[in-house]
Amino acid sequence: MQPSPAAAPTAADRGTGPAARAGADAELAVYLAAHSSPAACADALIRDADGRILLVDPTYKDGWDLPGGMLEDEEPAAGMVREVREELGLDVRPGRLLVMDTVPARVYGRTILAFVYATEPVRAPGGGFRLQAEEIREARFCAEPEALALVPDELARRLAGALAADRTGTTAVLRHGFPAQRAPRA
Repeated sequence: MQPSPAAAPTAADRGTGPAARAGADAELAVYLAAHSSPAACADALIRDADGRILLVDPTYKDGWDLPGGMLEDEEPAAGMVREVREELGLDVRPGRLLVMDTVPARVYGRTILAFVYATEPVRAPGGGFRLQAEEIREARFCAEPEALALVPDELARRLAGALAADRTGTTAVLRHGFPAQRAPRA
């Protein structure tokens, strides 16, 4: 009796079948849940019909800001939509990603990934914005030069990158508000 030829290894034998992937996915999920990672925020570049930029005056920090905020284990565009709705009672539709800015850990003690999305032009609601009083003191549309002057320096660089990206149809990749290839090192 001759031995039968060896059968080719199956996906399960190679550790690549669904059962093996399910185990690996579970291990990866545990690892990723415990892994330190950057914090992330997503802001909106919202314009009115005259091209003015919507800014908010947060109660919890100095200086004006773009609408948006910190992500809560969600995709950046979805987090931006949620934050704008919470802060202003305004529903926006995310457009193009204009900026991806990496803020080094030395600035706030943890690396932050900051995204800025374009949105469709909006009109302030007839009765005004529905401000989230514990977070937003005021919201108003400003011309570009005024908006750049009102926000803190770091955000002014990010906003300038967003405005340039919006005009050129590109996405700005920044490091603490500077073009990544020319960014000062941490």
